[in-house]
Amino acid sequence: MMELKPCPFCGENDVEVIHTVMGNYYYVICRDCGAAGPVQYSSAAAIHIWNRRAA
Repeated sequence: MMELKPCPFCGENDVEVIHTVMGNYYYVICRDCGAAGPVQYSSAAAIHIWNRRAA
């Protein structure tokens, strides 16, 4: 699995990929400030988009 970069909003490293039960989608969320990336069809895509955000 790809490495997740810190949250671009608060700078914390407490981020994780969430797999939704309904719909089989993935997104990355920051457990510190609640920022979330867009919903994607794969964890790799969710991580890729999260890591592209400017800090």
